[in-house]
Amino acid sequence: MRSKLIFNPATLEFESARESALYRSLRFAVLIVATFAMVILYFWIFTAVFGFTLPKTAILQAENDRWSGETERLLREMEKCELVLSALEERDNDVFRTIYGLAEIERGVQLSPSLSARMKEMEDEGAGVGLRMLEFRMKELEERTCRQSVALDEVGIVSREAGDIAASIPAVSPIVPRTGEYRLSSGFGYRSDPVYGRRAFHKGQDFATKKGTPVYATGGGVVESVHFSRSGYGNVLVINHGYGYRTLYAHLNTVEVQKGVKVERGDRIATVGSTGKSTGPHLHYEVIYRGKNVKPGNFFDMDQPVDEYVSMIDKRAAESTLGKMESTSELLKREKK
Repeated sequence: MRSKLIFNPATLEFESARESALYRSLRFAVLIVATFAMVILYFWIFTAVFGFTLPKTAILQAENDRWSGETERLLREMEKCELVLSALEERDNDVFRTIYGLAEIERGVQLSPSLSARMKEMEDEGAGVGLRMLEFRMKELEERTCRQSVALDEVGIVSREAGDIAASIPAVSPIVPRTGEYRLSSGFGYRSDPVYGRRAFHKGQDFATKKGTPVYATGGGVVESVHFSRSGYGNVLVINHGYGYRTLYAHLNTVEVQKGVKVERGDRIATVGSTGKSTGPHLHYEVIYRGKNVKPGNFFDMDQPVDEYVSMIDKRAAESTLGKMESTSELLKREKK
């Protein structure tokens, strides 16, 4: 025990008083508990009541907010780049690649295994959704940009051959567009079959005109096929123009070119007939792009000046070495061999 002097008002003297060790321990414990309670109370008032954060927490929060803002800014900038790239992809597919007969480039990209693994790794590391989305869109933009660069290189190579393309793609009428000498009969699309009467899809454009009317190549190319069908198209001639384009000429009376012969626009290739399944002399003309029949009327203008058309065929007649004619009987003989 330890003695302690206390003042006694009765005797007006200081007297010795003793306190036990237990009392001192209890008093010390109460003091510690009270202090701890006060700290907790102050911390609660500081954070919960006044809404303040601890200095270190505040610093980390500010840093997090800064990086979140930077991520959002980069996402906005990336959206602008994606819009520009999308417009370029659309123009490439709908204009450049269509003109030059090139296959369309697929839109979008697939999630590669490596990128998928990276996304999972970032998630495991605690990266937020915004940061993971930024990483994914950056990789996607990189892939699309690389693919579009290759596509434009392809267009660039083909465009240097634009003169050949322009001369090859079907672009004129297969007969002289002289008023009064022809009639546009059955057009492209569904119609009532003139022989069987049922509704059927007509794959080309019919030119009703007299038998023996000359038929001309509508674009440069190579004669791919010359054959005869007893039913259906009768005498048929197919020209492969390249760049995805082919033209078909049917119900012909005579064919004046052979398979494998190179022709130019304006070359005389056949004459109009009524062979095969036909109700009268006419030319059945088809334009085929990448294996699919398309509307022939989109590839010629029947209002083209006649003198301009005649000048084209006269020029080709003077330059061309074509001249071999194959009659229907000759085609039949060859088919039987």
